[in-house]
Amino acid sequence: MTAIRIVCTFDAVATAETLVRLLTAEAYDVTLSKGRQSLVDLAEARGAREAVILIWSQDAPGAHYMHEWADAIDPARLIEIARAPTWPRSARRGAVIEFAQWRGERGGKAWKALDDRLSQVFAQWAPPKPLSMRAMAGMAGAGAAAALGGVMLMGANAPEIVPKTDPTYDDAARLFTGMPDLQAGGMGGVINAIEPPSIDDPLIDAPRLRASAAVYEPLAARAPDALLVSDAPALREASLMERIVALNPLTREDEGGAD
Repeated sequence: MTAIRIVCTFDAVATAETLVRLLTAEAYDVTLSKGRQSLVDLAEARGAREAVILIWSQDAPGAHYMHEWADAIDPARLIEIARAPTWPRSARRGAVIEFAQWRGERGGKAWKALDDRLSQVFAQWAPPKPLSMRAMAGMAGAGAAAALGGVMLMGANAPEIVPKTDPTYDDAARLFTGMPDLQAGGMGGVINAIEPPSIDDPLIDAPRLRASAAVYEPLAARAPDALLVSDAPALREASLMERIVALNPLTREDEGGAD
């Protein structure tokens, strides 16, 4: 917002119009209120976001409307310039700027003081400046450090988790899974199945196994008939038909002839 309102009496209209021309050239939105009819604009200007410049000329201290403007406008946005040697007292925030020797030039002590005062007034409505990349990086680093410190603090204060065991179930489960018993000091374990060495393996020296293997006669060396003959006792009694067949004399002669 760069709106400016200039209020003056009629003897300072030339100075006011020069200020309007110069300030408009610097991209300010300038409005001029002069004379008694300026009170019509006072109600609207009381709450507007604009800087108000009062020109204290020779006739201004005797004009009641100039005092009304000085009392109604917030001192934070009121700027007073003097074209006369004296000016009235008021609850002003900034000092009155001497413009008695000003001749309409852009520059000089008076103009620089006015420009600085305008910058102070408009600064209260200026939007906040965006953060620089360095400030944003610093804030991000501080946030990350705070989050890391919070996580470490939570980990240090976390309660110890003790595993719950069911004596009726966990002990039986460990026998099959090999899971160690945390209370008894360990139970079960990994089973490593290892194939025993072969008797014919030349790297294995097993004379005892070779001697015991020589006692057994291979099946191929035995007579086929000997395999069918068994000296083991009968496992059951002869049936009726077997007894009748055994009474046949021809069958017994064949068996005797075979002997």
